[in-house]
Amino acid sequence: QAQEFLVQLYEQMLMRETMYRHFLKHQWGLESEPMM
Repeated sequence: QAQEFLVQLYEQMLMRETMYRHFLKHQWGLESEPMM
């Protein structure tokens, strides 16, 4: 059960990081032209 909890925690961290990066990209996209 402990391992399963760690896996869920890890997945939540990954999801949060992905959402955060997406948010930053969106902010940068609004403020300036995309590098690509």
